[in-house]
Amino acid sequence: MILLCVMYSAYAVAQDEVTDNYKISSEASLSLNSPYHASEGILMTIGKDSLLDIFRLDTSNAHMSNYGSIVKRFSYDGGKTWTPYTLVYHGPADDRNIGGGYKNGMVIVFFRELNQGHGYVRYLMFSHDKGKTFTSPARVAQKIQTVVGVPFGQLVTADSGKIYQLYYSQSKINLIYSYDGTNWSVPTEVYNDTSRVIGEPAMVYCGKGKLLILARRDKGYFPYEQFVSSDNGNTWVDEGSTNIGVDATPFTFNDVSPYMTYDSVHDVIIALATIRPRDRKTGGTTGGVLLYVNTPASVFTNRLGWSFRGKLNRPEPNMDDFYGYPVLARINKDEWIGILTDAVPVGGVSGYTIYGHQHASLYQFTITYNEH
Repeated sequence: MILLCVMYSAYAVAQDEVTDNYKISSEASLSLNSPYHASEGILMTIGKDSLLDIFRLDTSNAHMSNYGSIVKRFSYDGGKTWTPYTLVYHGPADDRNIGGGYKNGMVIVFFRELNQGHGYVRYLMFSHDKGKTFTSPARVAQKIQTVVGVPFGQLVTADSGKIYQLYYSQSKINLIYSYDGTNWSVPTEVYNDTSRVIGEPAMVYCGKGKLLILARRDKGYFPYEQFVSSDNGNTWVDEGSTNIGVDATPFTFNDVSPYMTYDSVHDVIIALATIRPRDRKTGGTTGGVLLYVNTPASVFTNRLGWSFRGKLNRPEPNMDDFYGYPVLARINKDEWIGILTDAVPVGGVSGYTIYGHQHASLYQFTITYNEH
């Protein structure tokens, strides 16, 4: 028993020494100031110092409308400067809920086209030249179309060569996979239970067939829910609520999505959690993003083991909810760039909001690894 305690203590110290080296090294600064509504996308590294940012842009300044388009921009200096955004696709309705990433030399983009009040269709498109041009959108296969809900999050790659993409709908999470990015599997069910309203999942591959998912829980103030698989996503265990977010004062998770990425260099999971305080006096001014860093072994089947490592303050504090939806891309071995959205309501400091809609801009920050 004593030997086991000593071994666990040594492991815990080693875990803390590694994960404590990760810090949010800059406050969020303006990355894209547009007179429209820019939000919720995917960010990927496509070459040395080269980044591709794909996101939704709504020219009516609405969070949801039939004016949403998919646009892109590039950085060739690690995020210091960005090209002007250009159109990728605009259909007859709202093009939104972008998933995908850069795998096997190909940019893969999942999205749904939502016709307000009239349902939606799920699409897939590709780029074979690192995002310069894209194929015309094609409907995802019927075997997927009839089962899944909304595409969400970035692609995840396993040692086996499988590429994974998550979908969700209210109280339901599905997983599809492919080996070539073109032909996708029949959806695997991760969660399907109306007793909890769960959605907007994030996933990481932890090696040796292990996958871990965090998902938000709606209809109240709840931590993230955790799901794990030890067989490459074939079967899943619902582990329940995590301790992520308890470091927020007061505890104020509400309708918030997680983000995760796996750092294979140091064998750790980097998790970002958006907080949206709703106080009668301060509103959403104290919102922000919480950073958690853990080795896979410390949280896999240990939902209460997440380690808080710092907070990124909201860039545009105002009474409305903090927007959030951060994403990360690796710049070099020890540095990641992050992009998130924040919004200003009518009468806000930006002065760009119209007709009661939001002026939403993109902001960026960095996370660094520094050995003590």
